Amino acid sequence: MSARMQHEKGEREAPRRKKRVAYLCLQATQEGQASHAHVHEIIHGLRKRGWRVRLFEPLYGLTDLPARALKRAVEFLWVQLALLSRIFSVEAIYIRRYVAAFPTAVLRGPSR
Repeated sequence: MSARMQHEKGEREAPRRKKRVAYLCLQATQEGQASHAHVHEIIHGLRKRGWRVRLFEPLYGLTDLPARALKRAVEFLWVQLALLSRIFSVEAIYIRRYVAAFPTAVLRGPSR
């Protein structure tokens, strides 16, 4: 029986599993900044279209203190390792353009 015929007869389709996306943002975002609005608007749009989104971002953005270069570099590494440890549980990775995200882009490789 075709999908159209099933629909016309009122039969329900099997529920679709939401696709999962990992959003990598290495720029520290704080509410009130443009970058925070951009990141969260994209997440909202993806969720509205049925994606499950997990944001991976550095923790140093949660404080008002400016992060030193070494601390930022360590955070970049930890955030990407956290994402890479879950790489096989997502269908897609969205990388907010940032040169430090290069390792994730290379390790992920071309899309499937």
